[in-house]
Amino acid sequence: EFLHQLLFRGGYFLFVEHGRSDEFVVRRWQDRLVPVFRVLGDGCHPNRDIRGLIESQNLRLTQLDCFYLKGVPKVGGYTYRGAARKSFKVAALCASV
Repeated sequence: EFLHQLLFRGGYFLFVEHGRSDEFVVRRWQDRLVPVFRVLGDGCHPNRDIRGLIESQNLRLTQLDCFYLKGVPKVGGYTYRGAARKSFKVAALCASV
């Protein structure tokens, strides 16, 4: 709910973030290496489901590109880039009328 509260009505959240790969083998390695990333990556979590996190904030994805960064190992280079828009609750809209 935090991001939802920060945005104005109709506002956009633009993001570029690395996270959980869509490849099974890479995901397994991401899960295994979380303790290493936490220490060496200043608390980084390479296995976070970025799409799920954004949608759990009551935001609607309007654009999402997923890709591996060139020159970066797959375990840390799966990247999410996109935009999400603040969703409206029907009850809130009706109450303001």
